[in-house]
Amino acid sequence: MIEGLDGAGKTTQARLLVQWAEAQGWRAYLTTEPSRGAIGRLLRRILLNRLHPDADGGSEAQVDEAILALLFAADRLDHVRMEVLPHLEAGDLVVSDRYLLSSLAYQGTAVGLDWLLAINARAPAPDLTVLLDAPPEVCAARIAARGGAAERYDRPAMLAQIRQRFLDAAELLCARGQRLVYIDATGTPEEVHRRVREAVEPVLRAR
Repeated sequence: MIEGLDGAGKTTQARLLVQWAEAQGWRAYLTTEPSRGAIGRLLRRILLNRLHPDADGGSEAQVDEAILALLFAADRLDHVRMEVLPHLEAGDLVVSDRYLLSSLAYQGTAVGLDWLLAINARAPAPDLTVLLDAPPEVCAARIAARGGAAERYDRPAMLAQIRQRFLDAAELLCARGQRLVYIDATGTPEEVHRRVREAVEPVLRAR
């Protein structure tokens, strides 16, 4: 799983990792959270502040972090059932742009990590989580440069807080036995890809 702040380069690195794995002879599958399923599509609308009060029965302001956490947990189970497990059972390498660590980082302060872990208890642990870490100012500059619609958590003032929550939640997952590596996400996409590849290669050799 590839994790990190918006602007850390997750989507780019997930794509490059899949391309590299396929060049090494692996069948690789790229996926993402929120997923492509019905709950995932709803989450994307919430994150982009695109709920219509009349059609959807609410507004962005009414969707608090606890509700989001439950939606993400439901989407994760659906994602695992519909996409992740079938590809793993077929022998594919599955690379996901976001997974459980993102829920712990983005909703963790508002609702508490113990509750988040409880509602995600049926989400299987990945073989490896790669946390791309970059200073908030670097991520903010990348978000601004790429343009597009702003998401719920893209405000620069929030990035430093969320980065620290990523680090704290990653430490918690490591303490619970999950395998996680930190990658310096500054530099060119090619430089970061080399670091990611060096972290992933031992896991692939062990499969």
